[in-house]
Amino acid sequence: MDLRARLLLLTLFAATLTLAACHESVHDPKTYDREAQYLGLNDKSVAVIIAMSDQTQYKFPDARQQLAREITRRIAISVPGVDVVNPDTIIRWQGENPYWNARPPSKLIEALNVDRVVMVEIGEYRMTDPGDTNIKRGVISGNINVIEADALDPDNYAFTQTIRLSFPDEFRTRVGLAAASLDDIRTITVSRFTEDTAGLFYDHSVVR
Repeated sequence: MDLRARLLLLTLFAATLTLAACHESVHDPKTYDREAQYLGLNDKSVAVIIAMSDQTQYKFPDARQQLAREITRRIAISVPGVDVVNPDTIIRWQGENPYWNARPPSKLIEALNVDRVVMVEIGEYRMTDPGDTNIKRGVISGNINVIEADALDPDNYAFTQTIRLSFPDEFRTRVGLAAASLDDIRTITVSRFTEDTAGLFYDHSVVR
């Protein structure tokens, strides 16, 4: 199955789960056009690096790898002329350099030897509501920062944006999905978060 077909099936699946939540969450999915917020990845070598707490990594041991692979993949297929570093190479480097996030941005991008670093600092990553694990709702939030090797001051981020994604959407329903599995919730939450994160760097449309 090609990428377009997979994304279409995932969108339909997300809509089905949302409609099943409760009457407050019923809505017709709409298409939204979104413009790129930063075009500085075009024709550049790029490394995507995920930062998250030890607690989150312990609870979701594959989260960092999953986010890194999907964000990198989306950037690779959608940003003109981009040359991305294999995310597994970056994750291996993180493991070999456990204090990597203590480095100033200029030293980090120098160590990775690329033109741009997209650093995603995960703040919140959960699949149930706080205080009630019976309420299934995926939430991922993070700061997306870009480091430029050729900036006048590479220790200052050239671009930064905060993204917070929930599924089912908190503004559409006050409850989560009781019937859906946590794997289903996580699949859609991660897909939408990575779509919104990578989408900062190219024009695109989303169906929500």
